[in-house]
Amino acid sequence: TENMFGDILSDAASVLPGSLGLMPSASLGDSVHMYEPSGGSAPDIAGKGVANPIAQILSGAMMMRYSFNLEVEAAAIETAVESVMKAGILTGDLLEAGQKDKAVSTSQMGDAVCAALKGPCAPIPKFCRTFRTMVSRKTVPKATSMRSIAAHA
Repeated sequence: TENMFGDILSDAASVLPGSLGLMPSASLGDSVHMYEPSGGSAPDIAGKGVANPIAQILSGAMMMRYSFNLEVEAAAIETAVESVMKAGILTGDLLEAGQKDKAVSTSQMGDAVCAALKGPCAPIPKFCRTFRTMVSRKTVPKATSMRSIAAHA
């Protein structure tokens, strides 16, 4: 396939940080950019609460930086992720076999990162809660923008 080489490279590169769950990704076009975690949607663990959301969160930081020119906000998100991980708050994919009982869930990791946000990104936790509510109620429009979700917050 056209993307097979990219898939092989992303899987091989995952050994550098220790998990595909830590690798954000961006496809930067001339006018349209797409951001997603390198690991993709991970359908085998969907709905189980065990996926590592860090790559998706860091993909959001990349979006802030490259699509919206919000460098300070992107750096704040990256700092929040780093501080949470340094505090030992980790998902199961980042823990040794004997430490898996200390793993946090997908939601717990996302909540910890939101709680760690400081400065210009301090309003983001409210945005996160609003978006989570919209998703759980299945009220997220197909073409959702950050501005439209913020209007509901």
